[in-house]
Amino acid sequence: MLYTHFFFSVYEYLRLELPTSRTIQRWLESVECEPGFLTDILKLVNERNGENIYSLVIDSMSIRKRLNVNKANSKVEGHVTIGDSSKLASEALVFLLVPILGGTRFPVGFFFVDKIDSDMQTQLIKQCLTLTAEEKITIVNVTCDGCQSNLSTLKKLGAVIPSVSSFKHPSMEHDVFVTLDPVHMLKLGRNAFGTYRRFKSAAGTIDYRYIEDLVNLQESTGVRLANKLTKRHLNWNNMKMKVKLAAQLLSSSVADALTYLKNTDDSFKNATSTIEFIREVREFI
Repeated sequence: MLYTHFFFSVYEYLRLELPTSRTIQRWLESVECEPGFLTDILKLVNERNGENIYSLVIDSMSIRKRLNVNKANSKVEGHVTIGDSSKLASEALVFLLVPILGGTRFPVGFFFVDKIDSDMQTQLIKQCLTLTAEEKITIVNVTCDGCQSNLSTLKKLGAVIPSVSSFKHPSMEHDVFVTLDPVHMLKLGRNAFGTYRRFKSAAGTIDYRYIEDLVNLQESTGVRLANKLTKRHLNWNNMKMKVKLAAQLLSSSVADALTYLKNTDDSFKNATSTIEFIREVREFI
């Protein structure tokens, strides 16, 4: 369903001389692709690639709660497919293989869920790692968002972030390393900074006030100090999913602007810790 929506979005954008969208939709409706792990694709990955060294990316995508009738098999779809099947699904949990050295990405599983718990997610990851190992596909990394449920899942696998960044593969000898999605972590960092406003560090206080003062100074004078901050960046609550706003707020150009003001404006003279915080975030990303 998700990939079909993406395909038609690209189709409408390109507007090439292709069969009508309804014709392509009928073709796709005839393809059997039930929720679960896609063993046919796993076999395809095994046949098409040499070393088969991959990162396993796991992500939950929100979907609308509703029932649909699949005309190809006359089945009603929209319920949770793993867990309590009486509930309507609110998310699609997707498993994606990404080649470490670049190349074709392969979706190898999806499940319709409603706020899946860490125990179930842990078992699904172990199952995926076991199935890929059976097809001689080596997974050396797992990448996911840094939300609390994912951190709990990783802990149950054996990776306690940040002190332990790997866990033992369930059916092979090697360690599987863990990467928290940098884009998601950047948004979480901005959200925490904007919500709590002050952090304590060894160097002093990291203060969100300096970001606000920088925006207000630029708005009042009409002079922009080589950064892209505007009022929109302060009103991020309505645009939490926009990565660009988080990246522009916690950017090197903002750190440079604060450094200049620290040396020229007394109201910014204690901004050193805030500047160092922003630079460390950029270095991490």
